[in-house]
Amino acid sequence: MLTIIAEVIISFFVSNYESEKYPYLISFFKGIVLGVSAFFLYMLIDFFNNDLMDVEKIILSFFASLGIGLLASLFFMGCKWLDLNS
Repeated sequence: MLTIIAEVIISFFVSNYESEKYPYLISFFKGIVLGVSAFFLYMLIDFFNNDLMDVEKIILSFFASLGIGLLASLFFMGCKWLDLNS
């Protein structure tokens, strides 16, 4: 699912339906989509439990989830680099 969302973003908005030319950009969007979806899932759980945080904590958790997404992007890029160089 994560790969499909990243492929749609890349092919529609960035590379004119030729996303195979940009393997590292796909890995970047995979990580960002992973981080943002984790943030929205966390906020959805808080909403259903009627336990919403303050605005400052929401912003902090958003940036923390984006940071986790960037780390995941680096991991995906490393896996792609190892795959292309083997």
